[in-house]
Amino acid sequence: MTTPKLAEALALVADVVRQPLLQAAELDQERARALDALRVALDSPGSVAGLAAALVSAGVVSGLKRDYVSPQGK
Repeated sequence: MTTPKLAEALALVADVVRQPLLQAAELDQERARALDALRVALDSPGSVAGLAAALVSAGVVSGLKRDYVSPQGK
């Protein structure tokens, strides 16, 4: 069982949250990289489909509404 070290792990996580080692400029740079990666992923139909499938399979959403027009206009 992993719970004997849970208190130590939570203390470590709390310390990292309260006292991050990244400077503000580094944090901004990493935030920009993460947002750029998200924009790239959202431009990829396969990535969007994978995200949608993961959300549905995890039970986060029960289904996706189809509000689009097909290329044939139907």
